[in-house]
Amino acid sequence: MSVSGEAEGEFEIFFDQDVPIENRLDASPEEVEKDEPGEEFTNFSIVVYLKQTDDEVDAIKIQLYSKDVLSFLYEGEMSKEDFETFKSEQELDIDFNDFPNILREVLGQINEDIEENGYNARLIPDEENSCRLIIKQDLELCTTEIFNIKLTGAGNERIRKVSQTRYNELSKRDNALRTQYKDLIKRIRRPDPKILQDFKLSSEIG
Repeated sequence: MSVSGEAEGEFEIFFDQDVPIENRLDASPEEVEKDEPGEEFTNFSIVVYLKQTDDEVDAIKIQLYSKDVLSFLYEGEMSKEDFETFKSEQELDIDFNDFPNILREVLGQINEDIEENGYNARLIPDEENSCRLIIKQDLELCTTEIFNIKLTGAGNERIRKVSQTRYNELSKRDNALRTQYKDLIKRIRRPDPKILQDFKLSSEIG
């Protein structure tokens, strides 16, 4: 579920997935600087939107939010020009068009069992009201930093708007499920009331 839905205007959602991330935003400076991954992870949702012309990516928007804490929302936007700086600073050998797919693939590799493939992610504080999403892979002989992405905390008005949209989307989904359930009950009731009784009983038990 997107946190801002149709409010993204020219941007189209590319992917939306939950990722276990080590949250170091409130950690001590010593803990923030530790290279080794920690043992506690929080599931955050990461949503990526694309603005495209034909098949060319013009801009990418990244949102990171918590489903449990409505006020936790960080965002970042990157144009082609921004990406060239990002690419140079981080010594990347990829094109802007490939970046969203590679980001999705890398995020999909992250799980709480770091020993499985070495991929891990952490949030560390940056400048005031901003943070860094750092994605690494721990290999046998070294640790490789894959991406270091700056995100900025959303303001109160943005958070209010996003929270309302999330509530509306959840309400819409809930209403759709209720409608489907009522339609199913109607279809069952007509041919065989006994099946309906058994269905309701099994639903209550489940």
